[in-house]
Amino acid sequence: MKTVIYFIRHAQPDLSIHDDLKRPLTKEGLKSRKQLVNYFEDKQVDTAYSSPFKRAIDTIEPIVINKNLSLEIISDFRERKIGDNWIPNFHEFCKKQWENFNYKLVNGESLAETQQRNMQALIKVIKDTI
Repeated sequence: MKTVIYFIRHAQPDLSIHDDLKRPLTKEGLKSRKQLVNYFEDKQVDTAYSSPFKRAIDTIEPIVINKNLSLEIISDFRERKIGDNWIPNFHEFCKKQWENFNYKLVNGESLAETQQRNMQALIKVIKDTI
């Protein structure tokens, strides 16, 4: 039996909202998520999982509705915590983190740590479905 796992990055978020958990999609993000329904139209999708972030849930919602799926929220699928403060020059931060996967701010999570957390959560989900 073959299992295919699709990872979907959230659509365009509204960066004027600084609450990471509640940050919604922009109008463009809401519009572009509809393309996912078309992409997945001819694909078998049995389950849907999301991080608890509003923008992630809102991105996958049209697929869940179209495929008549339930959506399971997995806390460990959340995005990384970058730090305790809003970063005014996010592009500079991004450059540093991609140059060094272990780079992180105080009280933040590196890309390497995030990747490890997400992989452990994915392995648990797979084991739970077997």
